[in-house]
Amino acid sequence: MFEGARLGRAVEVRRMVRLASSIGASIERDAKALINLVRLKEKDQYTYLHSVAVCALMINFARHLELDAQQVQDLGVAGLLHDVGKVAVSDEILNKPGALSKGEMQAVRGHPVAGHRLLASSQGAPELALELCLRHHEKVDGTGYPGGLKGEQLSLAARMGAICDVYDAVTSNRPYKQAWTPCEALTEMQKWRGHFDPALLDRFADSLGIYAVGTLVRLSTGELGIVVGSAGEADEDVIVRAFFDCDALAEIDPVDRAIAPSAEHPRIIGRDSPTFWRFPDWDVLRHRILAAKIAPGPEEGDG
Repeated sequence: MFEGARLGRAVEVRRMVRLASSIGASIERDAKALINLVRLKEKDQYTYLHSVAVCALMINFARHLELDAQQVQDLGVAGLLHDVGKVAVSDEILNKPGALSKGEMQAVRGHPVAGHRLLASSQGAPELALELCLRHHEKVDGTGYPGGLKGEQLSLAARMGAICDVYDAVTSNRPYKQAWTPCEALTEMQKWRGHFDPALLDRFADSLGIYAVGTLVRLSTGELGIVVGSAGEADEDVIVRAFFDCDALAEIDPVDRAIAPSAEHPRIIGRDSPTFWRFPDWDVLRHRILAAKIAPGPEEGDG
């Protein structure tokens, strides 16, 4: 599809619909495979594999948001096609290891409009694909491009796409940057005020079962814990510092638990609310728990 676009031929969108459905079926069979799919990339095939990964992330995210089946499929196609405009940008610029010149940056920033133009000339492209292609570099504070839209001016698809696009990019090895772990990526993305819809970013993290450092989560052990990092051969385990017994309504001596994605018990049930538990000063408590010197607990997550 990308080679055809380079030669000026119309994108065969109907083929992309079948591919999005196939990826969706794969995720349905083994949701845990999503994390591995996102990490499987060859440097010289980056744009293609990035598009496939964003498709998978969009499908998984849309299902987590309980959107209808047609929207899920259309958002998958949108993920596949969101970067098609990069066929108009030279490989030398896309793979340049150093900083881009002003002219090179302008060329890269032209890819949303170029992609939208290409898809608009192709029969069968879902409206959501055109929308995401044009808007995936917009930011909620209005500092993005090409339109400088902000807040409610941005569709749900655009806000979802911005998150999926950046998450996959920063967890990928690039010529100019070493990949972040999933935990590092979400931790940093939460700090970029004005870039993403914060509530939607939390829902995205929930859809992956990966949490930023400092997130309060509930464990199947009946404990509350704070995410402190990741571990494992591919950084797939979440390290949770358990510090509170939900039944006794009291703090316990903190212990670090490494919980694998496939763990049945103990497992992370989900994020929790400091307000619900009426912690008097959550920021102070969180800082104290994160700063504590603690020996690692026993390996968790094999059940």
